[in-house]
Amino acid sequence: MATAAPDERWKSHNKQVLAQVKLGDLLEFKRLMYSHWAVYTGKDQVTHFATKSGDFNASEVPEIRVDDVHKVTGTSQVLVNNALDKELSPLPVKDILENAKSKLGSRGYDLVFSNCEHFATWCRYGKARSLQSDKSLEFGKKVGSAFKDAVAKYVASSKTPQGKQAAEAVLTFCDAVSNSLNSHIERKRNEELSNLKQQPKP
Repeated sequence: MATAAPDERWKSHNKQVLAQVKLGDLLEFKRLMYSHWAVYTGKDQVTHFATKSGDFNASEVPEIRVDDVHKVTGTSQVLVNNALDKELSPLPVKDILENAKSKLGSRGYDLVFSNCEHFATWCRYGKARSLQSDKSLEFGKKVGSAFKDAVAKYVASSKTPQGKQAAEAVLTFCDAVSNSLNSHIERKRNEELSNLKQQPKP
């Protein structure tokens, strides 16, 4: 993660955002292909799920850590994003900060089931959510659904009993895989969050 001065497009914007950010706010850092998330914990510091040198680094293990907000911002645009306040009730500020502090040093990062956004939203709401992750999973489901629809059309148009029987078997298999995948996703998400919570305090 770069520590250079912010992109000139965002310099004034970021200065204004960081001058107004409040304790317990969620900060979204707009990277090129994704957003990084953190909890603002005061004195120009954020608590987030990252490696020592940045959001991701193949040679380092991500953990819950505290870093300077300007370092985390780098050249990106930063936003205060408490949009889930419309759906979920934010915890009292002291509880948000305690949640963040209680996980310092914890590991167990998973891009889909336990990422920086999951951690940040868990701190603020007591519930882990990641819209980025949900969108990725939803895309995968749509691809599977499209394949299933194609098989269903083949079943309907098949002119031989053998062809229809074979296609119906594939359709049944698709249903089984879809149900199993949905069950696995839910179980895996719960396991990852549970594992994160079980990490001892440093």
